[in-house]
Amino acid sequence: MLERRLAHPLMRVGLLRQRPVVAGTAVMLAASALMLAMFFLVSFYLQHTLGHGPLATGLAFLPAAIGVTAGAHGGAHLVGRFGGRSVSVGAFALAAVGAVLLIGLPSDAAVWPSLVPGLLLTALGLGPAFLVATSTALAGVDHGEAGVASGLVNTGHEVGGAIGVALISTAAAGSLSGAVAGTAGFTTGFTLMAGTAVSAALTAAWLVPSGRPSTVYVGHGHPH
Repeated sequence: MLERRLAHPLMRVGLLRQRPVVAGTAVMLAASALMLAMFFLVSFYLQHTLGHGPLATGLAFLPAAIGVTAGAHGGAHLVGRFGGRSVSVGAFALAAVGAVLLIGLPSDAAVWPSLVPGLLLTALGLGPAFLVATSTALAGVDHGEAGVASGLVNTGHEVGGAIGVALISTAAAGSLSGAVAGTAGFTTGFTLMAGTAVSAALTAAWLVPSGRPSTVYVGHGHPH
């Protein structure tokens, strides 16, 4: 309320009613929730279920890091060609497929054939989603408000990560604490991830504006 009364507020309240800003923040929130949830759940699976040490766990995540990077760079070209809406829907759909591949992991799985395909597909999908978030939000505001819009997107990143970890740890609590034998909790967690990714794709199809942004921003606000 105070910001609305000031002649020069830190953030113009009307910015929160601009569809591109809301859409970009929502996409960032969903993508961050999915990414952090995946890292959290897979880390527990590798170390507590399969008994891997920190080094082996870190090496298992290398395909995910490569996938996010490749997805983001490929997404820059796709957004410029097809627009943010189409790319975000496809990105979350791909992440959903990756999460489905992770459902039902056994307690004695071989990491590379059983885990890596799902990790890689999820990461490949979420990379473009991060890019769509920043490009959509920043393309819809004046240059003087770009910093504030970027701050809102980054807030979505932090809040989304916190929500994702909280929800996934609750869903998989049995397997994380050892109270439930086997990997039933992980199955529940990855199922929740897949459902969330599908919901994010449907929301993006409705919320993200159609058309191609004039500038594609890589990362958290760097023009490409």
